[in-house]
Amino acid sequence: MVMATSLRLQTNEIFSIDANAFSGLNKLQLLQLSGNPISNFQEFKLPAVPSMDFLYALIFTYNLIR
Repeated sequence: MVMATSLRLQTNEIFSIDANAFSGLNKLQLLQLSGNPISNFQEFKLPAVPSMDFLYALIFTYNLIR
């Protein structure tokens, strides 16, 4: 039980860092492609975001391989 909780906390920390970098890059790319002013920067939504289960599985397998 304790191991599962610590693993979940570890993946949550890694996911938060990766999600911020991921969404930031996509927002910048969308800004460059659309040519909209910077004032609309907060209005961008990601068109396709992978499901949480897929991202957790990806992070889990990465930690196993590493």
